[in-house]
Amino acid sequence: MTFMRSIPTAVILTLCSAGVGATPPMEEHIDKLAAEYNAKVDNERRQVVCDMVAKVGTRIKQPECRTNAQIKFAEDEGMRYAKKPKLSYKSN
Repeated sequence: MTFMRSIPTAVILTLCSAGVGATPPMEEHIDKLAAEYNAKVDNERRQVVCDMVAKVGTRIKQPECRTNAQIKFAEDEGMRYAKKPKLSYKSN
């Protein structure tokens, strides 16, 4: 029982100790990994772009890496949605 309590406590302490001060080294590490991966990939659409993104409802930023193809697809989907005809209701 004591062992089970110590695991979550250890995880919380580890996460707290990796707080705000650890963000730049983490970003540098992620950028380094992305650069290493991109050096191995010959197709530009498969190269990755990483960024620190805060999920909806939180201010905590987490790394998010997407390929150029995924970024282009999301942009195209956004443009299709923006150009989609909108329904409007007239009140009498």
